[in-house]
Amino acid sequence: MKSQRNALLIAAALIFYWLLYSITDLVVKIEQLNQRVERLKSKE
Repeated sequence: MKSQRNALLIAAALIFYWLLYSITDLVVKIEQLNQRVERLKSKE
């Protein structure tokens, strides 16, 4: 029973870590796109 709980905790931690990584990666990409849009606007 204890090993099952440990496996569940590890799986939950991995999923949580992956979610955090995905969200921060998306935020960084959005920021880069916004900067690119601003640069294109300033060129016009």
